[in-house]
Amino acid sequence: MIKLFLFLVITISLFAEEFPKTNIRYALVQSGVLNIREKPVDGKIIAKLNAGDKLTILADVEENYSWKKVKTANNIEGYASNDFLGFFPPSETQKGKLIGVVGTGDSADTIKKGALRILGASFSGKWYGFDGSGDFVYLINFLAQNKKNLEVFENGKKVGNFKAETTAKYGCQEFLGIQGTASPKTLTSSNEKLYLGAFGISEAKKGYSLTDKIPADISSSLSKQATSVFKQNKISQKEIDSISNKKFTLIKAGNDKSYVVARYAINKEHAELHYLSLVAEVQKGNVLKFIHTKFETLEEERGNYGGSYHFMGIFDLDGTGTPAILFHHIGFDSGIYEFFRILDDKIESVFLGGGDAC
Repeated sequence: MIKLFLFLVITISLFAEEFPKTNIRYALVQSGVLNIREKPVDGKIIAKLNAGDKLTILADVEENYSWKKVKTANNIEGYASNDFLGFFPPSETQKGKLIGVVGTGDSADTIKKGALRILGASFSGKWYGFDGSGDFVYLINFLAQNKKNLEVFENGKKVGNFKAETTAKYGCQEFLGIQGTASPKTLTSSNEKLYLGAFGISEAKKGYSLTDKIPADISSSLSKQATSVFKQNKISQKEIDSISNKKFTLIKAGNDKSYVVARYAINKEHAELHYLSLVAEVQKGNVLKFIHTKFETLEEERGNYGGSYHFMGIFDLDGTGTPAILFHHIGFDSGIYEFFRILDDKIESVFLGGGDAC
């Protein structure tokens, strides 16, 4: 558990969009007031703030990370729960976009199929990976309490709806999610397809088409590139010739461009020893322009679970028609999703989310 937790924390810190670097926060309460206490959890109430009131973070509470030492606009110092402290005012947070995985099939008693496992949200035009902070808690509660209707997508195409009903917790770390009803019901029970539930995001204006059948010349170009990368990383020809774990996806995107995503893995029994992930733009004459290359040799323990950059699908995050590629990184006991935006013939990380650790 410790290794996975460190893997997720380090990964998020390296790639995820960080919230604004400021000590100013807003009180985020759905109703009632935010209590400022003399000490964390059960201290005497010394001030009450209304939704949207500003306060300043003075320090973390080392013995209870979910509380902060704060100062109100009236210079009253006390403690407040981080669940109700946000970087954005309520009016802005309510406009946030949210995206998650529908029907994850978690076996924990705390969640049922038909739940939305949160991946990330967009506030004021920037995407953030889910971290359980006050802005996420507020938006999740807002959607659940107001029974908001979310749309369900498969590769950017709307395939159903998800009616938010209540909040729920999932996984060993009991992250906050949304319990609801998806329609059609088959969406909630599939383990073969990844359905994304989203609020504030529309269907891709131009449809995407995906196929695992790729032309022979593209396959040949991918093979040559893969062989070159493997050899650069001291992989023997015998190992290269033994590769049987290959996955390809050809994407025709809404921006009138085509891309190919490929993944090669060298296995020893059930464990991955090495993997290579490639993304290329398909240019005129099926010439490939490679915009992403990731090779990794896995430690034995992690190799038993599988490596990173497993292609899960595409999505139109920003309504531009250009697809964002979704990968799954598999950890020791769980995994985390990462969106990459294709921009100027390269891919850049947008956010990570959805991880857990047992």
